[in-house]
This record gives sequence, structure tokens and C-alpha cells, in this order.
Amino acid sequence: WNHGQACCTGSHIFVQAGICDKFLAEFTKKTASINVGDPFSPGVDQGPQVSQLQYDVV
Repeated sequence: WNHGQACCTGSHIFVQAGICDKFLAEFTKKTASINVGDPFSPGVDQGPQVSQLQYDVV
């Protein structure tokens, strides 16, 4: 229903201080395994970013 546009951002994550180190370790491990590429190819989790600038931000 949003025609491919998302009007929210995942660039900020609020984490309780007491679990920050554990969260960061797990988050880093999970995001390192994301396969970026042709969204129609098997095994690809995310299509390419819009631009090099956006890629660098993410």
C-alpha cells in the first residue's frame, strides 16, 4: 500500500544501557550476514541502495 516507499527510518535504534554491549554484538553479527544484490536472485536479502551516499549512510 505504500508503493515501495517507507516513511520511517531505521537509522536510529534506542537500546537500554544494561544490554547495549550484548545487543551491539548480536546486531553486528546479524547484519554482517545480510546478502545485498539483485533482489530477484535466490539468497539475496536486500536489493541495492539508491546511491553511494545512501550506501555509506546505511
